[in-house]
Amino acid sequence: MEALQNYRIGQRPKNGKNWDEVSVVYGPVLINDNHWVEIALHIKERMIKVYDSLAPKHSATSSIMHEEINQIRKILSALLATGSWDAKFDHPTARQDPNG
Repeated sequence: MEALQNYRIGQRPKNGKNWDEVSVVYGPVLINDNHWVEIALHIKERMIKVYDSLAPKHSATSSIMHEEINQIRKILSALLATGSWDAKFDHPTARQDPNG
């Protein structure tokens, strides 16, 4: 538990990296409570790349997804004070059949 508390305040874990050494952070984002997408935060480029296995056919949540990613952009810009972040959608990824 102490290691997590130390990490939260900026101390790196044993054999870990400092944040200024990190170039990409990956994570899932739940869109509209029913669809997961993967995002990659490219720290130095201030770029969010969105990987969606249902794109481009999954247009029903497309506008909702853009709204959610825009919220992440705003949060990153405010928290990191590094300027605005851009987002790129529909990166090549394995496609999922929306019917099954």
